[in-house]
Amino acid sequence: MKTKLLAAAVIAATIGGLHAAPVVIASPDKAQVMVFSQIINKDLHWNARTNALIASMTFSNVNYVSRTESRTDQDVYFTLSGVQYDPARRTFYKTGRHVPVAIMQEGVFGRQIKLAPGARILALDNHGRISVMLVANRSPVMGSQWVRVQEDSALQEMFANTGGIPPGQASSSLRR
Repeated sequence: MKTKLLAAAVIAATIGGLHAAPVVIASPDKAQVMVFSQIINKDLHWNARTNALIASMTFSNVNYVSRTESRTDQDVYFTLSGVQYDPARRTFYKTGRHVPVAIMQEGVFGRQIKLAPGARILALDNHGRISVMLVANRSPVMGSQWVRVQEDSALQEMFANTGGIPPGQASSSLRR
């Protein structure tokens, strides 16, 4: 599994046209979600006590609701450890690396944490078992920054398609 995660990170970095080694933060957390679900909400939160970003996602079966199947929303959280916050720059970095992974922004409803332009969250899906990694570099990423990919065949397709996340695999590709 770790080999697959590292391979996915390197491939994602290469696809994005990155020139230096990417910053990779893999969450140790896993979540089991409904296989036929989609991501309807995603956020980043900061835990200053543990120096970790928390990737929060809500998976829903909203497209499969019927008379016999009620709507179910499932909130899941993934810890991305080893991050430091620079309040002067309002920027989050992986400890020891000065590649931005997220940025604190002032919004209408207060502060929000957004992915840095060169960062991407990959939600690797293995039949509903989700693992998450953050991959970042200084070059802006092309396409969505939050991407759900089917782990079983995504690596082969990413090798074959260097233009971005394969359209058939970005099942819940979300723009932020």
